[in-house]
Amino acid sequence: MDELTDPASTSVLLSILAEIESAADDVLVDRTQMVELDKKRQENRLAQRHLKSMLTSTKSSDQKTFMCFGNTFLKLPTKTAHSFLESNQKTIDEEINNLRHSLKEKVNKLNEMEEKRPLNREYYLTPLSIQDATNGAAKDKISYDLK
Repeated sequence: MDELTDPASTSVLLSILAEIESAADDVLVDRTQMVELDKKRQENRLAQRHLKSMLTSTKSSDQKTFMCFGNTFLKLPTKTAHSFLESNQKTIDEEINNLRHSLKEKVNKLNEMEEKRPLNREYYLTPLSIQDATNGAAKDKISYDLK
């Protein structure tokens, strides 16, 4: 029987492709989630900056600000709202860093499944050592034609 028409090899091939597709979907989901978290982080930064300017422009300590939590608006002291946004910003940053770390692992796993070597390995450059720089080894490697 021909290898391409063999049902066993076809089912194995389909299962491998399904695993690769699943891994690729995981990578895309994480990237989309990172974009959404980055948008939240930017909006949070804007709100923090606005509240900070409100705190510095007015001298009264009893100033209150409306904040939206889901479908509810609450009137909170501006300092409390600012501290809440700061803690929220830290949480978002942690989530983004965790996603970045897991994304690297998922991309490497996907590359292994596709039997590709990572493209960025070609660009792993090593800096000159102090000895190479001081002995002029770099000058020996590069020749200049100044004629």
